[in-house]
Amino acid sequence: LCGRIFFEKLGFVKKSKILGIAIGTHGVTDASKGIVLVSPHNPIWGKNLAFADLVKKALSPRCPVEIDNQIRYQAMAESLIGLEGKYRNIIVLRSGLGSIAGIIEGNTVKRGKHLLSGHIGHITLDPNEEETCFCGGKGCFEQLVSITRLVKKAKSYKKRYPSSGIFSDCKIEDLSADRIFKEANNN
Repeated sequence: LCGRIFFEKLGFVKKSKILGIAIGTHGVTDASKGIVLVSPHNPIWGKNLAFADLVKKALSPRCPVEIDNQIRYQAMAESLIGLEGKYRNIIVLRSGLGSIAGIIEGNTVKRGKHLLSGHIGHITLDPNEEETCFCGGKGCFEQLVSITRLVKKAKSYKKRYPSSGIFSDCKIEDLSADRIFKEANNN
């Protein structure tokens, strides 16, 4: 449906002009089958979502559709054009709502036997952490370094530092990571 709305209703590109589509998703993907096995940050998708088939159905059954975890595409791009393609082995780390790594070894994307290569977010770093991660664990890498935690931690300092630029002209519920980083850059 989204593809149909984007291409037909908004008229950006005619379906007949599309040569192929690459889609980067969040969660565990099976690139060979075009399936999102599970996406913790998109629970409404359920399990084993045939994402590539949905896109083909919306556009054209003949349209090649590739799907993989977005970090793997980012790592591929970095290996092809980043640093002038000087390295055959690279790791790209990304942390935001989740934490993940894209791994390229010998110019080949590493997915792992169970398609979990690079899924570093739920490695336990601090088993003494009191808060529970959404996965049910405690002290997960993702939980400790996520944007969500950063904003929550900053909000907890409002009483201690009420004159901080982070809080000036900003309602506490509107506090964002962008604002925190902007104010950090302003000392």
